[in-house]
Amino acid sequence: MPPPAALPSHLEGDLANPTTLTELQAQPLHHERKVRTLPDRPSICHLLRWLTVCRANGVLTVTGPRPQEIRFMEGHVMVAERERQTVRDIIDWPTARWTFDATSEPPGKGGFTSSWVLVVGMARRLLANLPQEQLEAILPGGAPTLDPRAAWLVGALRLTPQETRFVESRLDGETRVPDLPAVAGMSTSAVLRLTALLELLGILTWGVPTSRDAATSDPVQELWEIRSRQDHFRAIGAHYSDAPSRLEVAYRETLLAHRPGSEAHRSSPEYAQRMIALAERAWAVIGKRESRRQYRLELNLPLETLADLLFDQARMVMLRGDVGQARELLDDSIDLFPTEQARALLEEIRRL
Repeated sequence: MPPPAALPSHLEGDLANPTTLTELQAQPLHHERKVRTLPDRPSICHLLRWLTVCRANGVLTVTGPRPQEIRFMEGHVMVAERERQTVRDIIDWPTARWTFDATSEPPGKGGFTSSWVLVVGMARRLLANLPQEQLEAILPGGAPTLDPRAAWLVGALRLTPQETRFVESRLDGETRVPDLPAVAGMSTSAVLRLTALLELLGILTWGVPTSRDAATSDPVQELWEIRSRQDHFRAIGAHYSDAPSRLEVAYRETLLAHRPGSEAHRSSPEYAQRMIALAERAWAVIGKRESRRQYRLELNLPLETLADLLFDQARMVMLRGDVGQARELLDDSIDLFPTEQARALLEEIRRL
């Protein structure tokens, strides 16, 4: 069901919540992801995000072991702090019945929160119940680093002080996942759950520690093993939000670092050739704007949010008189997710 121009006065259906890691990975966990369709049997995560996209006004009632009401106003969830835990309990119900009754009046009183905050809380509950081997299965390997371009998401995760210190100081790109509990002062299960959550949200990058003993390992092979399990952007050492010019630089740098005659090729010719082949396969998809745009959509990324941020930055630098930087920001915004407002401002700049 696509988001309608105006919600009907009454909707109802059945929920089918994720119970496995594979099903959890399919959930709309990215911040401000625009959920365009509602399946016949959505999860509570998907339903909450869809109602947000629809800017719903009304009351969602979920009937499972006990009825639970969630009020919406202009797509925002109205729920008191003490009620959030009971709302998150819904993720523990494998199936349930839901109804939504729209209203033009504010549905009662309560504090506002984001449906994304609730969805992330639900994801944490599911991860807490998964066995350790399943958590390890979704981590690419190597040493994780918090992507600085997504660090702004961390503040919305409602982490404990210990978890915040772990994310900000221990995810340094030099410490492998098995070694993280010792340096973080956290249990192995706690580290795996939090790292898996960050990976599901798409805000970690993975690399090979520079401090490894070269005599006992092949860093080129290890880098290939990490990148070959990741998306096409990470396969060339880039991020999905990078500008086209930065993507090309990353691609060229990967080829240069592994070409015949390079140090990587001399030390590990087989895996240097594999790195080049991997980069070329990735570039065949993300090297062209249209196929890159389609691939980003397939990855279910928060493209509209990132594009809006770039558009706002472009307007700010325009006020400072930096037309050149504003043009670059708008080009990047349109590459991520084309909008009429970005195209109109770019056309206005070109006429200057």
